[in-house]
Parts: sequence; structure tokens; C-alpha cells
Amino acid sequence: MNAKLRDRPRIYADFNKWGEDGTSRYLILTCKGTFDDLARLKIKISEGLEMTFYADDSDEAGNNDEIEADGYAHFDESANQWVGIIDWNAIRHSSDRDKPR
Repeated sequence: MNAKLRDRPRIYADFNKWGEDGTSRYLILTCKGTFDDLARLKIKISEGLEMTFYADDSDEAGNNDEIEADGYAHFDESANQWVGIIDWNAIRHSSDRDKPR
């Protein structure tokens, strides 16, 4: 795995809580889990901060296998909230993170 990706903090985000601005979709970062992770990691969210966003999920056998996507923070001034910008086509399961592509 790329060292830069490994150094990104993993921050909870609800992938079902999203918005769009007409050209792209984004994660809305207002969940308790998001705030808990930021506090636990002692991170002050800032414009362009690179993160790996994750959410609870499971594999076909019911084992924990979080979904995740790399992205960055952006402050949406029109909604007065932080959002996560990700590539929605690059969402993966955590178990797939280190597999060759």
C-alpha cells in the first residue's frame, strides 16, 4: 500500500448521508461517528485535509468488512458544513485495500 494512503486518518462517514451540487456528490460530515473519530485522533478538520472515510459494512458471510474511500475535506459555504469529496467509483471494502488491482 502507498505510504501516503496509509498515513491518512480514517474518519467515519455515513455513505448514505450525501448531497450533490449539480456536478458531483459528496459525503456530509455531520455524524456522531465523524466527530468522535476527529476528537479521538485530535484532528481539527481543515480545507483539503486528506482522509480515508469509512462506514460499517459486512461481507457475504456477515463478517465485518467496512467500506471506505479516500478523499478530502471541503467546507460547503452554502450549507455551512464540512463535506467529504471522494471518487464514488473508487469505494472499496477494507479487505480489498491491499489486494493488487
